[in-house]
Amino acid sequence: YGQQGETGLILSCSLDCSIKLWALKSGHLLKSIYTFNGIISMSYIRGRRLTVTGYTGGKIELWDILSGESIFSIIGHGEAVTALMVSEDKITTASADGMIKVWELRETKLHPIFVSENVKPELPRMKLISRKIHTVVEKENVIYYGDNGLNVKVLDWRRGVVHKIRNHKEDNAYGFVDSIHVTSPSSYLICSGYDLDLGNGYLNIFSLEQEKYLATLMDDNVSRIFTMATSTTHEGGTRLVTGGAELKVWDVLPSNHRTKDKVVAAFYNQAFSRRVFDSEDESADEDSTDGEGRTMIRGSRDGQEVI
Repeated sequence: YGQQGETGLILSCSLDCSIKLWALKSGHLLKSIYTFNGIISMSYIRGRRLTVTGYTGGKIELWDILSGESIFSIIGHGEAVTALMVSEDKITTASADGMIKVWELRETKLHPIFVSENVKPELPRMKLISRKIHTVVEKENVIYYGDNGLNVKVLDWRRGVVHKIRNHKEDNAYGFVDSIHVTSPSSYLICSGYDLDLGNGYLNIFSLEQEKYLATLMDDNVSRIFTMATSTTHEGGTRLVTGGAELKVWDVLPSNHRTKDKVVAAFYNQAFSRRVFDSEDESADEDSTDGEGRTMIRGSRDGQEVI
């Protein structure tokens, strides 16, 4: 960035219509960019010195971080861009309107290459209802996303088909999937869940390749988890950071490790290992209607039931 001695930088965004660049070591604010619109989501495009932002009104925008200039913008969604992810030259965006789009970055412009208008369930009995999407992760042409429903949805966007991974124990419960993370290089799928009836947040861990349930991590003091990230410690272990009402740092320890600190043991719950054939009865789901009370019916023009 040109700041002497600064080796780590942090980008942040906010509903206050600003992007800010911070020096990691000193905590100093290096640059502030006013965007004129409230920002919901943001990601950095490595190697391009660009950041992509998603706004409350559905706009997607590319910014040159060094110059502070907007280089491209487009109204990509009908409602807020609630989640986005950059993967090489592709950008996946999701919205409160229940739509997912995949964009290709060509020079300094975004070109849509997929829109989830006509996706279908892999199983004939499975229901797909348009809900507000909270999180998206793209891995090798597969999009994992969470919404105001019980389960994680898995979209093979090349084929246009969706299946589900169980993320709540009961089919008739109420809950959300707010955050999904894929670890690297071990390739685990970590999904946050929230049980409205109990008021507890938790993390379910799956093997990515087989989508097999492995374990659950839950602390009595954890509420709804909105975001998470992982990194490798100096000792080669895995560190997990979760954010919500609380910011928590979790270090994954071997079973024979001895410590005086509080330890939260992962446990196996057989209920999460059951396959999802048809769950989330939409007759009891508040998101089966849109903000104006119109029923979201598959194939309708007003509320296309895409995901």
